[in-house]
Order: sequence, then C-alpha cells, then structure tokens
Amino acid sequence: MKLTRRRSALIATALTTSLVLAGCGGDDGGGSGTEGSGEQASGEPVEGGSLTYVAVAEPANLDPASLSNSLVTQSVYGNALYGQLIELTPEGEVEYGLLESLENRDNTVWVATLREGLTFTDGTPLDAEALKFNWDRSKDRTVAHSQTVASASAIASTTVVDERTLEVTLAKPTAHFESLVMSLNFVGSPTALAAGPEAFTANPVGAGPFTLDSWARQDRMVLSKNPDYWDAPKPYLDELVIRANPDDNQRYNSLQAGEVDIAVSNNYETVALAGDAGMVTLPAGFSGFTNLEFNFSKAPFDDPRAREAITLAVDRQALVDTLYGGAGDEPPNSLIRDTSPLYDDSVSFPDADPERAQELLDELAAEGKPLSFTILSSDNSDVRRAGEILQAQLQEFENLTVEVESQETASWFARMGQNDYEATIYGAAFVDPSPVLETLVGTGSATNFVKISDPELDAALSTGRLSDDEAERREAYAEVMRILVEQHAMIVYTWSPAFLITGEGVGGIRFYGAGSPAVDGLWIDPDA
Repeated sequence: MKLTRRRSALIATALTTSLVLAGCGGDDGGGSGTEGSGEQASGEPVEGGSLTYVAVAEPANLDPASLSNSLVTQSVYGNALYGQLIELTPEGEVEYGLLESLENRDNTVWVATLREGLTFTDGTPLDAEALKFNWDRSKDRTVAHSQTVASASAIASTTVVDERTLEVTLAKPTAHFESLVMSLNFVGSPTALAAGPEAFTANPVGAGPFTLDSWARQDRMVLSKNPDYWDAPKPYLDELVIRANPDDNQRYNSLQAGEVDIAVSNNYETVALAGDAGMVTLPAGFSGFTNLEFNFSKAPFDDPRAREAITLAVDRQALVDTLYGGAGDEPPNSLIRDTSPLYDDSVSFPDADPERAQELLDELAAEGKPLSFTILSSDNSDVRRAGEILQAQLQEFENLTVEVESQETASWFARMGQNDYEATIYGAAFVDPSPVLETLVGTGSATNFVKISDPELDAALSTGRLSDDEAERREAYAEVMRILVEQHAMIVYTWSPAFLITGEGVGGIRFYGAGSPAVDGLWIDPDA
C-alpha cells in the first residue's frame, strides 16, 4: 500500500533547500558542495539485511512526546518506533501515513481521520481515543519536549467524533496546522504509557516500522522489523541499529571505517570532505538558520544602539568561513531562502560597517556605558566555536568587552527560559514559517527569547498564519523581516547544515518536516 499524496493548497512551500539526490557535486562527481553530492542506491528495494545509522545524540527516554522531530535531534528513534501521522515533503506536499486525512474546516476546527484497522504492537487500537490521549498528553511539560508542548498548546480542545475521527479546535486559527503536527507526529500506546516512564522506555509500544530488541545506553539500540506494519512490504530492513555520537568528525570517521551505513552531519566542512571522498551527501531540505540574538529586556541590549553596534561589527562571511573552513554557504540575506515562493528580496540583513559600529560604541562609552556582554551558548561544538569566533572578531573594537559562556544543552535552555542571558546563539528550523517564526519573535511566546514585542510584527505574523494566499503571505513575511532588521534583533549568520552521508548501496532515504529521516523505506544492497 502506498501513501496517499495530495498537493496542499494551504501550504506554501517554505522549504528552502532542494532535496537533490544526484549530481550536485562538481563535474568529477565529488563535491565540496553544501547542496549535496552523489546518488543514493536506486531501483527496486532489496528486502532484508541490517543497517546501522549513527545519530547526533541518544534520547533520555523513548516517550513519544519527549522526542524532538528534526534530523539532528532524536527523530530517527521516533520514526522507527512510532512511524508518522503525516509528512510534509521538501516539495511542500502532504503525504499521509497513519492519518488518512487532515481536513481544515475553518482554520480553527480541523478534523483528523486515521486509517482503518490500525493497532499498536501490544494490540491496543490506534484509534481516535488513542490520538486524543497522545495529543492531550503532549501539553504536559513534565513529559513532553518543549517543541511538542508548544505545538500541543496551540490546541484548545480535542473531541472524539467516532472510532477513527478526532475533531481538533485550535486556540488561535491557522491555515497551516499541518506544520504543527510535525511536532506531534509520534504517538504511543496509551496502555503502555500508563505503566509509567521507566516501564515504557524499557518496552516502548508504537505502530511504527520497527520494535525495540535491546538498548545498551551510550552504545547502540537494536530494532527489529514490525511484521504487522500498516504499509507492507515496508519496512524493507530486517534490522535497524542506531548508534549516537555528538562529535561530527567521529561520526564521519565511523562511516569511513565501514562501521556504520548512514551518518548525520551538521557541519559543512565534513560534508565537503565526504563529497570529495566520493560519498553520497544528502541535504535534509528544510528552512533553518542559526543566529546570535539579543535580549531586548535587559542591559545592555535594551538600548537599540548596542544592538546596532554589534550587528554592524560582525563580519558574517568571515564568521562562516572560519567556522566551516570555507565550505559554508554565503550568509543568509533573509529568514527564508530564495528558492521559496515566500521569499522577498526587498529587505535584507545589513552588511558589516565597522566604522559606524565603532562610532556607536564610542557614543555609548561617552555616556558612561561602555558595552560589555556575555554570549551564552550550548555545548554543541559548532555553536560554542561560533561564539568564540564572534568574540575574536569583536575584541578588535574599542569600548567593547565580550565573554563566551558555554552550558550543557539543558542548562542553556533553562537559562534562556529564566531570562538569564544577554545574548545567545539560537536558531530555527521549519517546513513552513508559520508557526515557528511566531514562536520565535511573537509577543508572549515562551520561546521569544529576544523578548521583542511589536504590534506591527505580531500583525504580520498573524497574516502569515491565517492566510493561504501566497502573495499575501510573501508580503507579510517581508514585513516581519523589515521590523527585525530595523530593530537589529538578531544576526543570522548561516543556514543550518543538516545532511545524511552514506556510502554506496543505501537506498530509500527520504526526509520530511525539519529534516526528519523516515526509516520505513530504507534498504541496503548487500552487493554494493
């Protein structure tokens, strides 16, 4: 059985990296290219075999609500155990998985209909009651990931209509509820979840393509084919092994050594090396950017001159070149790439102007407010290094002192939630700009760490959320850009690198949403 596909009239294609599966390297077939290189295995899928996938990090537990759904987080675990309700493809289409349809009644009321006859692997029906249980539960901050909570909190109420149908009423109307579902895509058996977190993680129960055989933490997870998976003959693999390593170089070295078949990379330099070595490098195909953002709510960046001074002092191209060894793309000129129909070139991020930056720094110092601040970063190696490069650039200016403080990821995120920072390195990944940009800079959003509050900005974000007219949405997001640029809210310095790297003989790779890798279609050619 194949997934039903339809062109969504409601989803403007905000994906901003082409999912190029062949011929994106140089003429010699290699590639320094950050758009991808090489070609994954094609032809009829081969059934059977074992494939090893190395991810960035292993999850703390296997609760479906706790698994973040993007390439560089824990999505591979969720896709393996729970499958997908729906997928948003890099072409802006909706593909239905466990859901048969998702109908927009009036932007506020949506109706989700499950496929007939679905069950979890413990025999519990995957019906509307189970879907309601999972989505209602995803609002619980004690069990769910922050992105999951944010998406679930957009739902005001859920009502079971019949065995397969769930009516969803949103707290705020949106024409793009499908984007929210990307963070709500993993659902588990209510019967198994009721046993408690420890019991569930020891024996997670979903309706996905694989079931858990064993998990040796800090080593590997071994999963076996679910013979009752709804989309037979998928999965093609008999076994999927997932390892995790936070070091990009070590993941790549494992691939080179033949220890793994697929490796995640979030570093342009590694991707370039892999392309030059003749490996297949596949971009995840989503909109995502990384930025240095300022906290408007406290000194020194409650003063717009301080924000402008740092914005104009930073050489974004030099930052990217140093960070990725010259292998990165040019810095973004917008929040949305020019491959998207929502892209508008009427506003762009400013170029560096060191003379004007120094004038502003001198002006602040003359008023007895020499600029001094700390960049808070997570302990991700690339993020920490970006902070250090920024510090090195900025220390060339007079009347400016910059420190960098790196925190373990959970502590870093908690610090931001407590408003305990002056500037931080953050980012966003999305299929459609709505609702992610609204959560990033909308008034009152729990993840509006910029602490910006602007009625015109909120109005533009609302238009982007409510409209299904491409031209109107393009104009709205241009207005969002204009306000953020005028207020010097952030320095967006790179598109987020997110790739899978493989050797020969691996086929069936596909991405959806924020680069989430579906695994039911994976196969491996034993003769390659």
